[in-house]
Amino acid sequence: MKRHRMGVGRSIVGKVSELGFFLQKIIDLSKLIEEKHKLQDYPLNIEIDELNYYFSAFMNIFQSLKDACKISMEVDFSWKSMSPSYGEFLFYCRNAVTHDGRHLINSGHGHKNYITGPLCRIDGRGNSVTHTPPTEDVCSISCNMSKEVLASISTLVKKDGNNIPVPEEADFIKSYEESLQGNFYPPEIIQMKRDNRVEIINSFKNIKIDIVQEILISIKKVEDIIVCT
Repeated sequence: MKRHRMGVGRSIVGKVSELGFFLQKIIDLSKLIEEKHKLQDYPLNIEIDELNYYFSAFMNIFQSLKDACKISMEVDFSWKSMSPSYGEFLFYCRNAVTHDGRHLINSGHGHKNYITGPLCRIDGRGNSVTHTPPTEDVCSISCNMSKEVLASISTLVKKDGNNIPVPEEADFIKSYEESLQGNFYPPEIIQMKRDNRVEIINSFKNIKIDIVQEILISIKKVEDIIVCT
């Protein structure tokens, strides 16, 4: 369990960076669509499709971040606590894009794209669920959601991030020993690792990993994307 939570905690860094990657794609594509509107460079079918693709991937990352925080820190982290303003929208949209395969960006006004409602889907119990989405354009809502969610994660990590287990010397040694098993590495690499066992084991001493700081740094990088938009 500890080893799994170490890996999940580590994944928060990568998932925050992934959020930034898709957010930047949404921002860049929204600007491209706006520019093509101004130039009356039509049609925009390809760009609108791509915007939906990026938005679908973007929405799924919030579920990953929510679950990773809960598992690694062993805390309750609801959609509402993750995003007081957009929690219900996040919950609805993530289910719609994942379970229904829906592309939610369905309207354009002026130079911008929107998700207009009311939206409707059938939940896991067979009930009809409707939702009225926020009125912001897709680029704005993506930035605003990210800003609020990252602020919540930052607060959570500062409070409970020390609950995330980090690898110690014994964990590194165990990984080293496991790497000598199986047939993934070529025999010459295995032998080289065996020949240098003492040096490799000694290199694990005094390794310090500050997972809280790593998460906060990754959050800051995404926040900088939002500020520059």
